[in-house]
Amino acid sequence: MACPPLMQYAIDHAAGIVRLTMQGDVDGALYVTTLRTLLDSDDRLHGYDFLYDLREYSGSVGHDDVRVLADRYAPLLAALPRVSQAVLVSPDQGFRFWITLLNQQFSNREFHLAPSMAAGEALLAELRARRG
Repeated sequence: MACPPLMQYAIDHAAGIVRLTMQGDVDGALYVTTLRTLLDSDDRLHGYDFLYDLREYSGSVGHDDVRVLADRYAPLLAALPRVSQAVLVSPDQGFRFWITLLNQQFSNREFHLAPSMAAGEALLAELRARRG
């Protein structure tokens, strides 16, 4: 039985982290709409680090959906004074191909893959510590 699509997020302004959960059959339209609503709500979020929980994602977000966001937000990221981090959490190693694509489309955000939430949190903490 398929899980209904769900996208939710929590913003930690003190830490500069957005935690985004995608569950079930999230399609490209829902993904693009949610990210636009989120990112357009507060310009500070463009430079925040992101932790994507994709452990229960089974959707159909495609390259064209990512391109819509890249066309709009990549120039904003490129203008920021530092590189921000994004960690995708999923046991699905197929996401490593998405990591390559995302790193090409967003020059001032580094994307990484972690197999579990604990590993994703640890990786994000390590990347942030290295950045200083």
